[in-house]
Amino acid sequence: MGWALGIGVDYAITRNWIANIEFMHVDLGPVRASGTETSEGNTTATLNFSTKLKSDIVRAGIAYKRRVRLKP
Repeated sequence: MGWALGIGVDYAITRNWIANIEFMHVDLGPVRASGTETSEGNTTATLNFSTKLKSDIVRAGIAYKRRVRLKP
């Protein structure tokens, strides 16, 4: 379970060229895992793992918009 929040802006540089930039923060919550491992010599190790799944993403782009003329 998690959440995401973002914002973006498009800007018309000219009639045909558009620039955009976006930012998004994603938080998918914590992940925990544990287990045991036994080797051939009967030595046992306990493994514990924990992390938080978060990401910040920035995207930018440029687009070309072609004008289409409709015939009457």
